[in-house]
Amino acid sequence: QRVQMTFRKERQRGRNCGTYGTPGFIAETMVEDVLNALKAGGHSTAQILDLSAEAGQFPVTFLAHSGSFDSIRFYAVDQDATAVSVTDRIVRFARNGRGSASFELRLTRRDSLVDALPSSWPSQFSAVVGNPPWKVLLGATGEELQRRYASHLDLCRYDAYLAFIARAHNLLPPGGLLSYVIPSAFLFNCGAASIRRLLLENYDILNLRIYPQRSFVELPCMIPVSFLAKKRERNSQGSCVTEVSYHRTHLGGANRPRSSHQLCGADLWTRLPGYVFNPCASLKAEFLLADLSGNQLIEWGKLIGGAHLGRLRQRKPPCDFVGVHARHIRSFHVCLRNAADYSRDTARFERPPDIEWVTSRKVVIQELRYMTHRDRLVAGVAGPGICAVSTAMMFLPDNPSHCDFFAALLNCHVANAWYKLRDVSRSVKLAHLRCFPVPYERGVWDRVSALARDCKRLRMKFHRSVHVCTVANEREFLRRRFPREFRMLLDCRHVIEEEIFGLYRLSASQRAVVQELSMIRMF
Repeated sequence: QRVQMTFRKERQRGRNCGTYGTPGFIAETMVEDVLNALKAGGHSTAQILDLSAEAGQFPVTFLAHSGSFDSIRFYAVDQDATAVSVTDRIVRFARNGRGSASFELRLTRRDSLVDALPSSWPSQFSAVVGNPPWKVLLGATGEELQRRYASHLDLCRYDAYLAFIARAHNLLPPGGLLSYVIPSAFLFNCGAASIRRLLLENYDILNLRIYPQRSFVELPCMIPVSFLAKKRERNSQGSCVTEVSYHRTHLGGANRPRSSHQLCGADLWTRLPGYVFNPCASLKAEFLLADLSGNQLIEWGKLIGGAHLGRLRQRKPPCDFVGVHARHIRSFHVCLRNAADYSRDTARFERPPDIEWVTSRKVVIQELRYMTHRDRLVAGVAGPGICAVSTAMMFLPDNPSHCDFFAALLNCHVANAWYKLRDVSRSVKLAHLRCFPVPYERGVWDRVSALARDCKRLRMKFHRSVHVCTVANEREFLRRRFPREFRMLLDCRHVIEEEIFGLYRLSASQRAVVQELSMIRMF
């Protein structure tokens, strides 16, 4: 028997509502996790709720695994009549093929976040699962939900899936399970801090699953994650070990992590700024949270975002300058080959640069960094006449002669590990970087500055010899094309790392932790 469905153009969903079909391998993983946790808790029956039914991926998957349970009652909600109809038809068709008497589906069409559930349904459930919409809520809808979930949605701009987590929290008893698939931005972004805190204070995070890019065909650049959390008894303390695993699939490229490990998530995540769910955090890296000495970076100069191009407000800059974006910045090198020239007569800036930003010697830093990149901080020195724009930021030391030292510092393992422990979002956050501790020791600063200038000279030699500075597999390319000079660059960087390790008085074991965290790929 074959089922054929045709959708009109207006039924093509995706970005308009933030709803995307859950890939089968993700639904399978989440359902197996939930059922295994229920079995471990001694349950032979379960009442499962999905607040965003979509096309029935989760009820169909639970149906396929229902044989080992005496009874599974699945309750699905969606305000889209077509989604409810499709879910009903697909589950009926799948059930005809299996004939499972232990599975029952109940559906309703209503707003999951605002409307009450049907009076005949349970008030609480064994588990809440699903794939809530990935869409920023604005306007009247966003304001209404913010009032309804005021204690958990503390920003004017937030993603819909955060409200779904807050709603699910109210529908789970102690011992209840919560499992959602969401974008990896949830682990780090500022808007989700209150929800992460809610989870850490009320749940044991049993696992965190990380899936590769291209898992969702509609969002090829998005990295999805799922979590399984068990609600604790009131006032009980969490001491659960969290399993962190990277789904083993051919998607995502050869360099994507495929390992799994365990960590005491609640012990460390609660101590990180914004309660970030950092997959690579570990207790052995605790010293990076508080034990580094030195004045904060902001006490050594000005850390500022670059000039911002804009459409709504278009203002002129105070002078002509060369604009450097993230794509023009390499470690110790700013490639001006394709940088943009901005004229004082061109009105293109929502936030034009100050004259000081242009005329000063400065360190320019990539502000936009994709989460799949190993290094979180990449910096180079830029002279007068150059200014960071949009995807780049700047650090202007109070003493311009220290630019080379700060460029080396921001490229080193210590700075990258320190920052990576706090954030792996798409953009580098100035609020975090301002707090980076920097100790002073004149001899070390002078030696590191000299080595940084050597690195810059070697980079310039590469620049003059190749037609483009941004190349795939850069290390292998430079090793083959410039074997002697590349070896010299590596030697310089190694000495810089040793000098900075000494500056921070790190032990051998601490140095190993810093180097591992700095070089690891998070996604």
